[in-house]
This record gives sequence, structure tokens and C-alpha cells, in this order.
Amino acid sequence: MRKPGSTAGIRCCGFGGLIAGGVFPLRYLILMQLRRVAGMRLNTSSRFWSSSEPLMASTPKPLSIADRAALELGRMAMDWSVLERVVGDLIAQLTPLPDGDIKNVIVGNADIRDRLQMAKGLAFIRSFDDDWLDDVLFLLDFVDNDLRPKRNQAIHSEWFRGSRLRRRSLKTKITKPQAFMRELETEKTENVKLSELRKLNSIIKDTTFAFFPLVFYMMGEDEDLIDPLSSPTISYKQYLRWAGLGNPTKRVRAARKRQPRSSRA
Repeated sequence: MRKPGSTAGIRCCGFGGLIAGGVFPLRYLILMQLRRVAGMRLNTSSRFWSSSEPLMASTPKPLSIADRAALELGRMAMDWSVLERVVGDLIAQLTPLPDGDIKNVIVGNADIRDRLQMAKGLAFIRSFDDDWLDDVLFLLDFVDNDLRPKRNQAIHSEWFRGSRLRRRSLKTKITKPQAFMRELETEKTENVKLSELRKLNSIIKDTTFAFFPLVFYMMGEDEDLIDPLSSPTISYKQYLRWAGLGNPTKRVRAARKRQPRSSRA
């Protein structure tokens, strides 16, 4: 049995199609996942593109605020698809489902809300570590109740071009601005700062990263790290220290606390 800190590798099959299979040291395997999902090099101080890439011959024309918002919305759509895939991988690992057609048929026909509810139930049933369960349930609730409504509003709203960034969302709501009077509200138009979209994109990525050690903790095979779904040889806190990643869920919790109360779903 491998002890924490050992350089022996573990065998990982599938995991969302991001790794085909093979034997890797766990720490490198996790960092490789983060690199591929985040679009970053293992050296986090470097940019996504390398300095050896040719530069444009002429200075590009500055993008309008609408074009910059379109880029952020495009990134949001791409990053959200990765988050949905990781939640599906968590379900497959907890069930467990073999990576491939069986997993794709089951997980691929469930929307994000159904996936989140399935993952919560399975996490509760399969959990053998309280710290692991606390982090999993927090992240799943955070995605469902905070990130999902904000992402949907951003993606499905109507955006207006102009000197200021504005969006209009359609939603039926009965309000009571004055005593004994009710009003029907069917749409809302508001100014939006570009930084708000960037912050939302950032926390979507951070949340996706936070799921990785939670999934990998459950992936011990051949008693390399843990006996999966039964009893661990090390606790989740010990595993995080051994992997050298800290606790990414703590960063998500801190980011949520920094949000203004009015912006929380």
C-alpha cells in the first residue's frame, strides 16, 4: 500500500475524457487537469500563449465594450460546459459508472439541475469523510443556487450595444413597491459593468477547479491511495496536504463571502 507522499502513481481511467488512461503521479495528474481546463501552463505565472508565438504586425483596433462583453459571454459558455462535465464525472465516480457510452447515456440526458441533485444524493450515500462531504455539498449548492441563475441571466439576456453595457431580461414577477399596491414586472433593464462578467467567469473556473480534488479523492485504485467508496487510508484533509493544492473549496467560500448581498442569488 502506498503511503502519503510516495512517488508511486495511480491509474486513472477516463475522468471526463480529459485523460485517456495511464499511470501518473497524482499531483502531476491533478495539475495537468487544471492546466487543460483553465487554459494555463503548469507555471501559473505564464500566459496561456507562449512568448514564442508571432505577434501581430499591426496594433489591433481596440474592441468596443459590446465586443469585449461578447468575448466574456463566450468564455462563460465554454467554461460552464466544463463545469457541467465535471459534475457528470462526479456522478459517474460515485455511482460508479464506467467511462464511455453507459455514462454518457445516463449523464448526457440530464440537465444541470438534475445532475446537481443526483450528485448531492450520491455524495451523501457514498461519503466516508465529513470534510469531503461538507465541501461537495457546499459546491453543489453554490452552483445550483448562485452560479446557475447568474449564468442563465447573463447568457439568456438581451444585450444592447452602446457607450454603456446594458442588458434586458424577461421575467414575470409581482412586486409590492408601496403598501397595499401590487405591480406586475415582466422585464428588467439594467446597466452592467464588464468587471461583473469577468468576476463571474473567474468564480466559475475556481468552482470547477475545486471539484477536481474532491473527485480524485474517490478514485483510489488497487489500494494505491484509498479503498474507493468504503474506507480511506488517509483523511480528505491529509490527502489535500499530500497533493499540495491547499483546499480550493475554501477559496470559493471566500469569494462568495466577498460578493455583495444584493448580488447573491
